[in-house]
Amino acid sequence: CAKARRKYGTRVLLHDGDVKAPTRHPHDISAAVDLALCNHRHDRSPWRVPTIFWPYACFPQDRIAPSDPTLACGLAFTGQIGSGGIYSARDRLLGALGAADVGLRFFNALNGGNTLLRTAELAVSADAVLGMGRPESPGWIDTRVFQYPGAGAILIHDDVAPAYSGMIPWHHFVPYGSGNAESVVEALGRLRAMTAEERRTLRERAFAHGQERHSYVARTIEALA
Repeated sequence: CAKARRKYGTRVLLHDGDVKAPTRHPHDISAAVDLALCNHRHDRSPWRVPTIFWPYACFPQDRIAPSDPTLACGLAFTGQIGSGGIYSARDRLLGALGAADVGLRFFNALNGGNTLLRTAELAVSADAVLGMGRPESPGWIDTRVFQYPGAGAILIHDDVAPAYSGMIPWHHFVPYGSGNAESVVEALGRLRAMTAEERRTLRERAFAHGQERHSYVARTIEALA
């Protein structure tokens, strides 16, 4: 990379998706890298290159995709379960929701494979998609905050980082109290009490907001600028 920068004027961007606070490679990399794209707000000053906050984004879509009956469910969760550690609280919440009979369905490597590339269809086939924040990680935002609303999902989430995401409760997403299964059940009840037209409008607002401000097209334009 350093050679390409010197010889051809190549611009090199490093994506740093490592949410650990210490820099794993705490050395000057300015000869090889022009800009670091960080999906967190940890200090990366030892690199001696500019950084910008570059969270996860949604895939670019021209329109909301048609639903797929094979993905239909009341509440979808995509991601690891039963892994403990930093996900212990998440596992407890999911266990409580499973017992609450809310139509919870898991999509992960153990249940039909990774559904990342089926985001568009899953987003509109589930009544809602569940996400959880991790406020102990500075600047880190759950990928579901952008991935699913930007595909037309109704996201139920406890921490959408409103100052950055610009998402408004019951306008772009459905809020709930962190770690509180009863709060999720109540939110689902309120959602299901809405008319079909109201739910469709919620999806459309989320989709338009995500595509305009939080798609990978928007992120890339920001980085290039």
